[in-house]
This record gives sequence, C-alpha cells and structure tokens, in this order.
Amino acid sequence: MGPADMCTATPSDAAVRMPCAICALGPLCMPEQSGESAPAVRLTRRKVRRGEVLFRRGQSFRAFFAPRTGYFKTFLSDEHGHAQVLDFQMAGDLLGLDGVVDGVHHCEAVALGDAEVCVVEFNDALELCSNAGGVAREFQRQLAQAVARHQRTALHLRAIPSADHRLARFLVDWTGRLRRLGLPGDELLLRMTREELGSLLGLTLETVSRALTRLKRLNVLNVSNRYIEILDVPELRKLAGT
Repeated sequence: MGPADMCTATPSDAAVRMPCAICALGPLCMPEQSGESAPAVRLTRRKVRRGEVLFRRGQSFRAFFAPRTGYFKTFLSDEHGHAQVLDFQMAGDLLGLDGVVDGVHHCEAVALGDAEVCVVEFNDALELCSNAGGVAREFQRQLAQAVARHQRTALHLRAIPSADHRLARFLVDWTGRLRRLGLPGDELLLRMTREELGSLLGLTLETVSRALTRLKRLNVLNVSNRYIEILDVPELRKLAGT
C-alpha cells in the first residue's frame, strides 16, 4: 500500500478520503516516509460486518488492526454479561495493542457497523522494525500516541465530576478526531448507542440523555436521536475545559 492508496470514509459520513499516512500502521506500510528503503510490511484487508467480533478476550495476540472504514468499540465483560466500554475507534486508529505485553488479548473488539480493517501480523512488524531503525522509531511513536489517547479517554473523562462536562469533553475529542480524517466536525452521527456512550463515560443511559437535553436547551447542540449538530463550538469547548 503506497501514498496513492487512500482510505475511504463510510458513505454516511461523506465522500472523504483519508491518506494512509495518517494511519497508525503508516510507518510499516510506507517505510520511505521514515527515510528507509526497506520493503513495506505485508498487509491484508478484512471486511467486518456490524456486530462481528474482531478479537476476543483470552484470544492469542497475532496482529495489529487499523480500521480503514467504519467504527469499533473495545470493552470488557464480567461473568454476568455486563459490558464496560473502554474506548471507541475509527479509521486510522490501532486495535490489538492490549495483546503486546503477554501475547493474549485482554478485551474484546466489535464493529459498530460494517467496516474494513487493515491487518499486519505482529511478527512481520517486528521483523521490519528490527531491520529499519527509522520505521521502528516512528512506529513506537504511533504506539505511544495510541496508549496516551487511551489513558486520556479512560482516566480524564471519568475524573470530570459533571455529566454535562464529561459529555462535552467526549464530543470535543470525537469531533477533533473526525476533523483529522477530513470529516466535518460540526455535525456527526454517533455510531454508538447512548448506553454504550454512558458506559465509557461512567454514566447511566438516563444521565446521558438528560445531559444531551440540557445542552440542547442551552443551544449548544441540536440533537435528533443519534444525529448531533454542534451549534456553539466555543461554549462546548468551555464546558469541556479545553
């Protein structure tokens, strides 16, 4: 896959294409951008249907996954079937990082809609990084960014006491990620349910709904089911504390 190969966003988002250079797997697919002449890593693509599991907890870790189109959620389930959402992923993000330490996945990843992922075998990634120092450094930077973003999601969101402020912080972060892909940041269709969003934020379904209603009443948002239009970006950023 080269620079001319572009990632297409889902039709309902817009006919926008994302350069693969933005993708977390970019250093492996395009070593020349790291100043290396090594051959690119072997890469395969896999179509994933809505609700399909990409990997399960306890499954052996063998590969990294990067959504090319579509959205995913990673979560943990207890013995009673209660799911705790850990994060949501979109095009260019990295999935599977949880299995690097001991070779076993510690969470599950499920597609929120029809999607396509790029797959790079872990051993192939190691081989390329061992032979190309520039690629190794850039890929390590991508891994560090993925870990840092997950920590911000897992810790910072839940540390905010107000439900309105937690929701505002999520929307600011989510729309910022959409803009990075070249997608509109002032209107969006939430791919997750309000219950799933509440699980990430540590809020009940009812609390998420009330927070959305309050922000709508304040003319910060226009809300219609999963469709959200941001009417007052400065006020939303103020609520988010950014």
